Amino acid sequence: MNKPNAIVVGSEISPSFLGLVRRAFELCRERALSLTAVIVSPTEPADAGQLIYAGADRLARIALSVQDINAPVAAAESISQYAFSEKPEFILFESSSFFCCVAPMTAAKLNCGITADCTALSWAENGTLRQTRPAFGGRKLAHIENTCTPVLATVRKGVFKLAFSENAQKANMPLIPCREAKHIWTQTRVIEDAVFGTDLTGANIIVSGGLGMGSRENFKKLHTLADMLGAAVGASRAAVAAGYAGYAHQVGQTGVSVRPDIYIAFGISGAVQHLSGISGAKKIYAVNHDPKAPIHEYSDFSVIADCTLVLDKLIEKAGS
Repeated sequence: MNKPNAIVVGSEISPSFLGLVRRAFELCRERALSLTAVIVSPTEPADAGQLIYAGADRLARIALSVQDINAPVAAAESISQYAFSEKPEFILFESSSFFCCVAPMTAAKLNCGITADCTALSWAENGTLRQTRPAFGGRKLAHIENTCTPVLATVRKGVFKLAFSENAQKANMPLIPCREAKHIWTQTRVIEDAVFGTDLTGANIIVSGGLGMGSRENFKKLHTLADMLGAAVGASRAAVAAGYAGYAHQVGQTGVSVRPDIYIAFGISGAVQHLSGISGAKKIYAVNHDPKAPIHEYSDFSVIADCTLVLDKLIEKAGS
């Protein structure tokens, strides 16, 4: 290598992962680092050139499936061996159930620490990577700085986002040596989540409900509107705690960070934990009967009214 390296790891090329690659590229540019983007996939992505567009200097692939419950051990071994040879300043993983297994195992093999669920990344005054993540239930932000390299972190999906380029070049992804996944676990069945509307990170429109929805039955109406609009359904932490929705719907520092074109908040007061999770939204519409609710100051358009009555009217209009 002509210059020090950094690595970013994901499993699919999406606006979320491209956004992470672009943020890693920006960090590398400040320190004159080379950036390698690694995809864990049994097949080579057809749109690998999008990673070059996002800022990667080199591409690589680990031929494993993230659907294989025995793959995390082999993936961690492959990434750690690659890190031993490349000596990166940092390794960033896009957060997922797969990489939440792989990342700590990689850290253990490299004898270094790891920060999970980061929502921001920057360089600290001492020259190391500062990792920011929510703490104390989202009421505080922790800023973590490592004393050794490589710095390892998982980054919350959807925190960074970059649209696909229509002019991305074609590119190949050389394979990183990887041993076959050792059969340790046997998958007996897959239990699917019965709810729909939870693809929050890639949604262009999100309709979201808070405690002001009043009941689980009222909250279900959001799914009706979302189905009509082709939207995803979100929820505040308070709504999830009240049992109106599952955790998969939770938006905010302790849930998912989103960047939709339109975010419609019904009965959400606008606690700082929630507002930080929707800061990337292009337009925010708020419906809340309380004129002093903080979300009104943050939104682009506000309706001060009973959110359930407004929701019923919108469903009626959308249906007609």
